[in-house]
Amino acid sequence: VFFHGGGWQCGSGNRMFYGPDFLLDHDVVYVGANFRLGPLGFLSTEQEDCPGNNGLKDQNLVLRWIRDNIAAFGGDPDSVTIFGESAGGASGTYHMMSPMSK
Repeated sequence: VFFHGGGWQCGSGNRMFYGPDFLLDHDVVYVGANFRLGPLGFLSTEQEDCPGNNGLKDQNLVLRWIRDNIAAFGGDPDSVTIFGESAGGASGTYHMMSPMSK
């Protein structure tokens, strides 16, 4: 799964900016994701039972969707690579550390 950059303020995972052209020549299933940005996505929710922010929670839902559905597209739910550009790369690191993303 690819998480786009943009400082968590702007950007999009659409093909205009980050297409799968290079990956089409390889045996991978590409998933590009969009998620909430700016204050709607990356201010703290301050919830004690589920801390964090909505942007990372959106990304977590993408990861859960992949786990539950990627086999229908020829993917392996037990072999998922998270990568991104700039803030999207940092998001991948946060998911590796988060117990919510296990």
